[in-house]
Amino acid sequence: MTAEPGAITTAIGRHYGAAAEAEWCRVTSHFALNDGFALLVLIVPDSDGAALCQLVLSDLLHGDGRHVLDLSPDSPSALRQLAPTLLRLRASPACGAVWLAAAVPRSAEDHAAWGMAWRWGLATLNQNRNPLRRRIDRTLVLVGVPELVPLFRESAPDLWSVRSLVVWIEPDPDLAAARREQANRDRRLGSRRAPAGPVPDLDLALAEINRLRDMPGRERDLATMVERAAWAYAGRGNAPAAEACFREALDLRDRCDGPVAIAGTLLNLGDILLDQARSAEAEAMFRRTIVLAEKGSAMDVLRASALDLLAHALLAQGRAAEAEAVFRRSLHLAEEGGATADARGVMTDMLARAILTQGRPAEAEAVFRQALALIEAGSSGSASLGITMEMLAHAILAQDRPAEAEATFREALALAEQGGATAVSRAVTTKMLAHAVLAQGRATEAEALFRGAVSLAEAHDAPSDLLRIMTAERRTSRRGRKGGKPPSA
Repeated sequence: MTAEPGAITTAIGRHYGAAAEAEWCRVTSHFALNDGFALLVLIVPDSDGAALCQLVLSDLLHGDGRHVLDLSPDSPSALRQLAPTLLRLRASPACGAVWLAAAVPRSAEDHAAWGMAWRWGLATLNQNRNPLRRRIDRTLVLVGVPELVPLFRESAPDLWSVRSLVVWIEPDPDLAAARREQANRDRRLGSRRAPAGPVPDLDLALAEINRLRDMPGRERDLATMVERAAWAYAGRGNAPAAEACFREALDLRDRCDGPVAIAGTLLNLGDILLDQARSAEAEAMFRRTIVLAEKGSAMDVLRASALDLLAHALLAQGRAAEAEAVFRRSLHLAEEGGATADARGVMTDMLARAILTQGRPAEAEAVFRQALALIEAGSSGSASLGITMEMLAHAILAQDRPAEAEATFREALALAEQGGATAVSRAVTTKMLAHAVLAQGRATEAEALFRGAVSLAEAHDAPSDLLRIMTAERRTSRRGRKGGKPPSA
């Protein structure tokens, strides 16, 4: 049965949207009609996109009894040997396509090295255009990120002229915006260290894991894919499954990788433990991470992340003074390492929380204002601003300035609504706004706000402990309590 025009029928369309689905249909048509040599240039956002396309193409060819021969390089130096690799190729009759992918996005640290390797490899291959066409009598698929196209034209103009197809698999802008909005709503202030880009595809990761388990010598690649599965589970809210995957990845890296790579996996494992309120266990992981990162001369940003998460674990255990000292070290390293304004803003927010917890609201207020300035200079959006604005209001209220705190809580609530914060989060902010109103003697107005907060929390399955606290505070407001320190959020 033929799919209707515009229908989403592949994992590529489900992941990247209708435009990518239409582009992939050109690939499907090519393999239905083409026989003999062809050069297909496939442009994808990153290595996850390349792996997804390879999986879909493998399924397509498998229906005809053919397979994809993967010659993807594992390093820039291997990519520089593009010409010798392809000119020595002896593919079996069942080979339906030769696949060579090196899709390293601009955000990657080694992006420039891979770009230079593409330039060298393509230039060398350009000199052997005719021998290449004689050697490979099927479709050659070269897969890279968007920068590959101008680089290809410049480095290998003769080879570019014989291309059969250029296919662009790009995320649909509306779909990408929706995912960013969802990520903002689910964002936990702290250091949720999810990889850049969309949440990894779990089915793709599991398929790759099954394939790599039977390939000795690929333990490092297997560890990377197991970590992607962990992030996919984390994105679905399945922390225990994510923890199990990170533990398996750690075991693999302990056997085949260096201290910096092991430190990165330890950091992820500790973060998942922290999400499960196992702060003491998480602390041990973060301390081991710091030792390994320093042993491996890891970049300042990695060590700053480890220190930041260690401070979170300490704060969760009520050790605010220790947390403050560690947050200060983390922030110093982040600044030296060139961390983004967003990242430094979050760290500064958490430093202010540690200060506020120790009963120094005036000092905390100043630090919260620094955090706001950094977050405004970044790109996190209204949700992040709302979180820090609310904490600033706490510091102001703790200094017996309820009118100013009320205005700040109202601004935080507006930012939360604008940024798509969860209903439970907005209920907590509304509850604190009610405290600021009550502290000014406006008991009736405060009662209405407390009622609204409880109703909002009840309607969205807030934790039972939070509901009990909010209900008790609503009853207190009926008695028209004035002044005094409000309970914490």
